[in-house]
Amino acid sequence: MTQDTRNSLHAALAVTAIVVLFATSLRLDWLSGVPDWVPQVGGLLSIANLIWLSWQMWTKRDRDTQEVKNG
Repeated sequence: MTQDTRNSLHAALAVTAIVVLFATSLRLDWLSGVPDWVPQVGGLLSIANLIWLSWQMWTKRDRDTQEVKNG
């Protein structure tokens, strides 16, 4: 699995977690059976994924900068 694919999967997970978090906080009817811990887990997942994606973009930028300097 390439790094871009992995980043895309993490971005999709982050978006899904954020959608579940907001949908459960709004108490939508179709999510009425969702346990109370789901929004908390969704929030933690979205924060963790956003930190991970930020780290990946930061290190990619550093690698690209090094390639330009060395290249």
